[in-house]
Amino acid sequence: MNCIVRIKEQATVSSKLLVSSEFHAYKWKPGMNVTLFIAGLNAIVSKMQSLQIELDDEIIIGTVIQCLPSHCDSFRQSWRLSARKAVTISHLTSQLRACESDQLCRSMQAVSIGEAL
Repeated sequence: MNCIVRIKEQATVSSKLLVSSEFHAYKWKPGMNVTLFIAGLNAIVSKMQSLQIELDDEIIIGTVIQCLPSHCDSFRQSWRLSARKAVTISHLTSQLRACESDQLCRSMQAVSIGEAL
């Protein structure tokens, strides 16, 4: 019976290490948008929680901010300057989606202006 318990504990430790590595290796990939990125990160966080690995929202938010692509540099800077003490992942996500939407509108306007000329 002790052998079974030890095998189970080893599997749990291995699983925890694997999912922790997955969390720290997660990056923004070309073609991703905010929704896809956050969904992928949430899936990893859910795996971690199922293994009793708890992460503070601040750690998750820090990871999101750090992983943003270069076209989000201005968002990253303004977020860091204006971040309040009580920030949530949902607030960050809504701000990122708004920023992404603004960028999309600007690029569509630029295309429209170019076609009009």
